[in-house]
Amino acid sequence: MIRLFDRHRVREVRELDGMWSFRVCGKEYSLLVPSCWEQHPDFANYRGKGTYGKAFFIKIGTRLVPGQVRQIRYSTDVNTGARYRTERLCKNEIGSAEITFADSVVLDLFRAHKTLGELILIDRITNMTSACGVITSTTQDWHESKTVTAVKRALLNGHTAAVFKFSPETDGITLQLIQEVEYRLYTEGRRTFLYQPGPGDDVSRTLELLTEAGLIVLLVERPEYKIAETESVYTGWKNVDIRSASEIARTILRETSLVSEGTQDGGYL
Repeated sequence: MIRLFDRHRVREVRELDGMWSFRVCGKEYSLLVPSCWEQHPDFANYRGKGTYGKAFFIKIGTRLVPGQVRQIRYSTDVNTGARYRTERLCKNEIGSAEITFADSVVLDLFRAHKTLGELILIDRITNMTSACGVITSTTQDWHESKTVTAVKRALLNGHTAAVFKFSPETDGITLQLIQEVEYRLYTEGRRTFLYQPGPGDDVSRTLELLTEAGLIVLLVERPEYKIAETESVYTGWKNVDIRSASEIARTILRETSLVSEGTQDGGYL
């Protein structure tokens, strides 16, 4: 007998391991996948809905600009054309979404200009195409400041700036472990700098410049000199049982994740 139909269908398989953004209650966190998000201290007693997502590069014409899907307005039934309110879109679904850009970009409506009216969303970690779309309407803040602020740097980098101090003598954390932490952060797309101050360094000024540049600074304190503790420097390692590079990296990713809250200059993350 000759079988004239497929006996089975091979489903497409894609690894989802890595760092994902997790949005719940109007805030956004960075969580590892696979993991149980109830282990996060903020969600220990939370019961409700959460949404995993990704940060994107958006390609319009020849420009590649960091951006964010701020809101999904609705999905469209391809058979009937009916619209349904939703907070997510699955593979091959069609819908309408609001997208923001980290920088000014030349674009146009798709009905007026096909090239400048279409866009591609690219995963910032894997560089894989996540979605494509067309531009149906635009808005622009004509009073937007052209000054590069900490908010804009954070949106470009995909994380906020921070300083994490390690004291090998008191924390029991070795330099090799800190280097492994930096490598783990690097593989997750974070911009870092491992800073070991030398004699005569103006540590406070150096940290100020590094954080203004939007970097995650891993500050290593040496026995021959001590670095003053400030509120802006994270020094909680000796108070918790954290000894592996993955746990430290996970803590740093959580502390530097972007949140969807209004900022002082009117921008958003």
